[in-house]
Amino acid sequence: MKETKTFFTVKNFFCRYYSVFLILLAWEIIGQSGFIHPVLLPPVSKILVRFFRLLFFEKLLYHTGQSMFRMWMGFGLAALVGIPLGIVMARFAFANTFFEPLLTLGFPIPKIGIYPVLIILFGVIHLSKIALVFIESVFPIAMATFNGALFVDQKLIWSAQSMGTKKQKILWKVVFPSTLPHIFIGLRIGLMVSLIVVFLSEMVSSAEGLGHLMMFSARFFKSADMFVSIGVISLLGLLFDRLLLVVRWRTLKWHTEAELH
Repeated sequence: MKETKTFFTVKNFFCRYYSVFLILLAWEIIGQSGFIHPVLLPPVSKILVRFFRLLFFEKLLYHTGQSMFRMWMGFGLAALVGIPLGIVMARFAFANTFFEPLLTLGFPIPKIGIYPVLIILFGVIHLSKIALVFIESVFPIAMATFNGALFVDQKLIWSAQSMGTKKQKILWKVVFPSTLPHIFIGLRIGLMVSLIVVFLSEMVSSAEGLGHLMMFSARFFKSADMFVSIGVISLLGLLFDRLLLVVRWRTLKWHTEAELH
């Protein structure tokens, strides 16, 4: 079977996101009409003008960099902890007995509620926000990994054992690759959670970052600047999600091909 590839074109892009462009068009028309006060809903064109001004002449890049540093640090730590934790919980009864109640009880708790405690422990700059992102993101990553590792085909493990593969190597060579589809689900959820949480934490207490920029703009009725910060975090979320999907596709290409055969 001949492999088909889909290349990026402007037509494909507009066809995929036409609903977004229709909403932006309606937004622009309503904003220009004066039906809603521009302080409440500035036209899209004004928001775009402010975006380029903030990008080239003010501190939009600086605020974005601060948010992305906190987000990626927290998300990276969550992946480093959550993936091994999920696998160990699924394959070792003692680990499951100890950690499963903690994850089950901790998952539903809105972690933003413990943010004041993290501020007291780590301060208001970077560490408290990184810690909050880590705590929020580690749960979906660990739980998705756990569910994937729990249902690895036992025949694969028996085959590896019959060939004399040690238990530690079975985890790396059999369980981990078989769990990758579920791991990417957890990473995708954790990535979006990380963006949301870092934005929220900067809204609560920060002197820099996109969340701070949004709250500062809202406080002084700079609604265009406020929408710029919201738009940037939304576009970054879309970009990171698409990049993760590309990585998933390349990493799991062998898995898809194996299923087809």
